[in-house]
Amino acid sequence: MSEYQGVKFTVQGTPVAKGRPKFARRGKFTVAYTPKKTVNYETLVKFAFIQHVGADFKPFDCPLILRVNAYFPRPKSHYRTGKNAGILKDSAPQHMTNKPDWDNIGKITDALNEVAFTDDKLIVTGIVSKHYSDRPRCEVEIDPIATPHSG
Repeated sequence: MSEYQGVKFTVQGTPVAKGRPKFARRGKFTVAYTPKKTVNYETLVKFAFIQHVGADFKPFDCPLILRVNAYFPRPKSHYRTGKNAGILKDSAPQHMTNKPDWDNIGKITDALNEVAFTDDKLIVTGIVSKHYSDRPRCEVEIDPIATPHSG
């Protein structure tokens, strides 16, 4: 793979937004932890990335552009009933305006830290979009900003 070539991969299944930290008492102390659903999804994201690029991938260490297209399952209300059951209504929206918030979907970068890039602070531009689909998934593109030094 070229130093300036980007990576595009897909995580199959319904996208999971980063959950808020949870807190628990441990004796005299309060500890924060990440919800299990978030941890499981971050593991799935990491696995999908490594499966796509291979275990020998060298993480990016340059400015990056991140694009995340999240496709969520449509609710039953988007489909017709009766003899036309299962057919999408003409009024069914394409874009999802419900929860989760787009910025929590974009936190997919936490799962890719030290795997796809050395640190998510390298992401200088991020685009997250939410859509409906009959095939839930999350498509992720990571593109280095290719500006070789000249001089």
